Order: sequence, then C-alpha cells, then structure tokens
Amino acid sequence: MISYIIRRLLEAVPTFFAVVTIVFLVIEFAPGDPAMILSGAGRQQLSASRVERLREKWGLNEPLHQRYFKYMRNILTFRFGKSLMTGGSVLNLIKQSLPYTLKLVLPVFFIVALLGTILGFLAGIYKGTIIDTFSMLMAVTWISIPNFALGFLLMLGVVHFSFINLPISGSGSLKYMILPGITLGARYLALLARVTRSSVLDYVRSDHVRTAKAKGLSPFKVNIKHIFRAALIPVTTIAGLQFVAMFSNTIIVEKLFSWPGLGHLLVQSVTTQDMAVTAGCVVLISLGYIGINLLVDILYAYLDPRITYD
Repeated sequence: MISYIIRRLLEAVPTFFAVVTIVFLVIEFAPGDPAMILSGAGRQQLSASRVERLREKWGLNEPLHQRYFKYMRNILTFRFGKSLMTGGSVLNLIKQSLPYTLKLVLPVFFIVALLGTILGFLAGIYKGTIIDTFSMLMAVTWISIPNFALGFLLMLGVVHFSFINLPISGSGSLKYMILPGITLGARYLALLARVTRSSVLDYVRSDHVRTAKAKGLSPFKVNIKHIFRAALIPVTTIAGLQFVAMFSNTIIVEKLFSWPGLGHLLVQSVTTQDMAVTAGCVVLISLGYIGINLLVDILYAYLDPRITYD
C-alpha cells in the first residue's frame, strides 16, 4: 500500500505542473494589461511613466520565461508572492478566504453524502415503490436546475414571501448558510442518489447476494453487508469528486450570495488579472483533486477486499 501511495503521488506531479503552467499561460495571454488595470484602480488614471514604473515594480516587463520561473518558485514554496491589487501576501488572502469556503462546503458535503446515499439506497432496495418514485423525481428535478438559476429562485422566494426570514447575502450565523448551502448541494445530492440507486440495483441481482439469501441470512444483513457495502464502491468515487467539485462551484454560489470565500477571491483575481492570487486559488483546488482521488483509491481496498495494490 505504501509503495502504491508513493507511486500515485509521483504520477500526480506532471499533472500538477501541467495545471499551474496552463494557468500561467492563460493569464499571460489574456486580453488587457495588468499595469493599466492597476493604474485605473483609483479614481484617476496614472501617467504613462508611472504605469511603466508599475510594470517594472511588479516585473511585468520581464521576459516571459523569467516571469514563469518566478511564478513556479512562488508556487513550489507555497508563498505565492504578493497580490498585484492589494500588495499584501497572497497566502494571507487565502487564509482569510478559505475558512469561509470550508465553513460552507464541509457541512453541505456531509449532508449531501448522507441524504443522497440513504435516498439512493432505499430507492434501489424498494424499486417501484413510492420511495423510489419520490427519490428519482426529486433527483431529476434538482439535476435539471443549474446552480445559478436555483440560487436566483431561492432569492426571489425569500424576497416575495416575507415570512421566510433568511438573509440573501453576506456571512454570519447559520441562517446565512441555508440559501447558499441549498444552492450548492441540491444538484450533488440528486446525482449521488441516482448513482447509489443504480449501484444498488446492480448488486441486488448479483450472484453473491442470491447466495447470501440462500444461506438464510436476514434481509438486514443482506442489505447492509452484501449490497450496501459493495454499492459504495462507485458511490465513493462520485462522492470524492463531488467534494472537490464543490470548491469549484462555490465560485458561482459565493459570488451570487456575496459569500467572502475562496471562490469570491478567485473571481476578483481573474477580473483584475492578479496572477499570484489566481495561481494560489487554482493550486489549492488542484491539490484537492489529487488528494481526494488518492484517498478514494485507498478506500477501495477497504470497501472491496478483492482489490489489492501489490
């Protein structure tokens, strides 16, 4: 197992370098001049000489390869450099924003994972019943509504129905998390329920389940030990990817509800071509994808004893 983990980490290195390089090139060749954007950040436009001094101060007039090596050095040392817009440490900006994103994503993910798995399992076990019909109708409905559209509908509902006392922007107590949480998690809950149901139906008809029933095992043991545990293998893959994908989708949700998290910071950095901040946010998301994929592969061995990594 240790050798497998080391091998997977080594395989992830080229992927990581490819991602951060693409981010660098996209920002470098994006339309607009960061120095001009910075010069216009105040109320008055700076003169051409001061704009040139800004380019020299931030290294924007250096050759492309020098900027790339400086960029990679900041990435590999996890210092990320300084923000072009604020002049402050990018790491400090991420430290300020990341807790808000985690505060939103973590509880939403656990609720989605729990409810989605339970609904999908019950729908698969009781196929054709009212439980199955309700679960799949709900799943199709949520999957059909994009996140941003659902967020707008929830905001309109709160504004229209005065008895719903929920804030529609900002952060604070638990009430501030309800609308962003529903917007972020509804689609993933529906997807997880459908995947779980499909996986359960595959194992309900399998040979080892028929053998377990023939041995006289109770329905509870058959459902939990032989069906539910086996069905969790594909579900684990989807759940792991959903967890990291939530960080990406918080970009829309945080912007919509003015939630001061990592997604909101990423949107601002892209708009102002603040490469250091953009790179820092993308690196965290990329490391999340790599780490979660590795964790999912390790969980496979626990969920399915037939899987080995020798």
